Amino acid sequence: MSFRYMLRRAIDLSRAEEIIKETLEFCRQAQIHEVMWFVDCEESNHGITPLWVIEAYIPALEKAREALEADGRVFSINPWMTLLHGDRGRQTHRYYPDMGLMVGHDGTQCQACTCPADEVWRDYLCEAYRLYASTQPAVLWVEDDFRHFGHQPVEYGCFCEAHLQAFGERVGEPVTREALVQAVLAPGKPHPWRALWLDLQGEEMIEVAQMLEQAVHEVSPETRLGLMTSHPEWHAVEGRRWHRLLQALAGPYEPVCRPHYAAYQEGNAAGMLGNFSIALETIYHLPPGTRSCPELENHPHGRSSKSVRATRLHLILGSMVSTGEMTLNILDMLPNALVDEGYGAMLAATKPFLGEITEARDGATERGVRLMSNERASYYVHTSGGCDLRELLPGGSGWAWPLSAVGIPITYESAGAVIALTGQTIRAFSAADIQQILSGGVLMDLSALEVLTDMGWGEMLGVVDFETVSQIDSGYSVERIVDSQFALAGSEFLSLNGASVRARMGKMNPHPGAKIITEFVHYDENTRSLPGAILFENTLGGRVAIQPLDLSEGVGTSFFKASRPHQLATIVQWLGRGALALWVQGGPYLLARRWDKPGRTTVAVINGSIDPVDHLHLALSPPDGGVASMQACTAVHGWQPIPPEHWESREGQVRIEIPGSLSGWDSLLVALLA
Repeated sequence: MSFRYMLRRAIDLSRAEEIIKETLEFCRQAQIHEVMWFVDCEESNHGITPLWVIEAYIPALEKAREALEADGRVFSINPWMTLLHGDRGRQTHRYYPDMGLMVGHDGTQCQACTCPADEVWRDYLCEAYRLYASTQPAVLWVEDDFRHFGHQPVEYGCFCEAHLQAFGERVGEPVTREALVQAVLAPGKPHPWRALWLDLQGEEMIEVAQMLEQAVHEVSPETRLGLMTSHPEWHAVEGRRWHRLLQALAGPYEPVCRPHYAAYQEGNAAGMLGNFSIALETIYHLPPGTRSCPELENHPHGRSSKSVRATRLHLILGSMVSTGEMTLNILDMLPNALVDEGYGAMLAATKPFLGEITEARDGATERGVRLMSNERASYYVHTSGGCDLRELLPGGSGWAWPLSAVGIPITYESAGAVIALTGQTIRAFSAADIQQILSGGVLMDLSALEVLTDMGWGEMLGVVDFETVSQIDSGYSVERIVDSQFALAGSEFLSLNGASVRARMGKMNPHPGAKIITEFVHYDENTRSLPGAILFENTLGGRVAIQPLDLSEGVGTSFFKASRPHQLATIVQWLGRGALALWVQGGPYLLARRWDKPGRTTVAVINGSIDPVDHLHLALSPPDGGVASMQACTAVHGWQPIPPEHWESREGQVRIEIPGSLSGWDSLLVALLA
């Protein structure tokens, strides 16, 4: 199956013809199918781009369309702003003195970023998109600044007078900013105003999306509208309604989405692979049939930000959450001559392998440990401090990186044999949903234990009572595995220092029927310990494993020391009653995926470490229909058979030893054929 690249490229009137020409040459070399043109972007941006600036660019954009179409390529436009990402020294009232500006929850006033409820801005935005649509682009994008949060200097908006008045009409009384924020963040059970406020925010963005769709399709009926997104948990804090918003923007066509994905710089494995779950979670919320085009961004652009090899790794990762197309933001946005730093040849060489990944994913069922997400989670979150809007973040993806980093795939899609819980997302689910979850296999941390106990499910969890303490202040610095089944010989000690970002741990009193598999040991007394991880079978017939560390905001690298991969894989296998969708072993940071379709199961492995893996081992539950043969595919060698002596079915699992070495930041596919 073919794979499509969509290049983001800035056009500048000072040398528009040269930019079009050199972009075409780069597209031919890199096998790029589509170009999404920026106008008035980054360093050259005016803030809210004046309409007369857009008008001046229309002839150049039309020339770009003609040149691309003559070369058999697709022309699209990516306006750089809607509400604007941040002030950055710009002044909107310099051009539009009547336009309403964003106001933060603390009263901070933007000078350039605008208010999404403002009618002057709405009229402006529709007219701007009509101008862009007049050039007949295939896709006209809405940037990720189409949101209420992250408009520096405003952290979270908009709490302007117009919004306060609109909200006052909903509750039937005048409302001050201070009173609204206090109610939205009221500790404990959510105040009724929170739901009304989130509803207002979600609904107003749908209104704007409907206006844009009508404005664009009046001018260019065939143009699609695409939406770039940010972190799903932050969108929950602004009351986003994913299906309604994307369908309002799409009109009569399939929705198009560019999920936030990948680190902007090279970084290490944690930075590069950690954001993968953000795209997975976003895609879970998209309407069926949505085109998913994740964005690979190297910022600031060029190899000083991200090497060609790291860019290739991000391409491969992105293809695993796309519908066979990906946007590339890898070139300088200043009006300099295009300098290819090696990306072009790499893009062309990698493209067939991305097509193989797309073929494996198309129509397949994704398998792995399931994480829970809910667009309404922030409606149900209980706050404690009542002063920071970050308290509304659900924290439901805490297990994403710990599991992924030890070679266990995660998913938000399928029911799966095992579900992993952190944070307060579970509050958004019904009692019937929770009962069903606890009737299966559940991996949870301290934060999930706290929430489910507060919701009245404590007797199903295997803990009589517990208290929460600071791991650092308590002096418990080591986790010792006391059940040999969950440790590798000679590696039973794990560090607790830095294992949890929040550094909170639970002092548990386990149920008599619970099995203690690790203990927390005090730094100055080897015999002074507390129960650590426990296993429990409840009266619903479900299995529960609790790691009493707060993982809702993530883990540190010390979490992965020693026996942690073996411990987690063995726990997941116990929770699934022997079923383990996939576990990849051989080195640190082996990201794994599994896709099942009739007659074929495909496993993808990415080596997130710079070091090579010389002994790569895979263990997975047998595919339906059995296994008659296996093949492996790399970007360099294509598909090659795996000799029968390298794989076997044993103890309810298919075990595979991959011949050869997997280089650092490289990947392969393994196909199990019936």
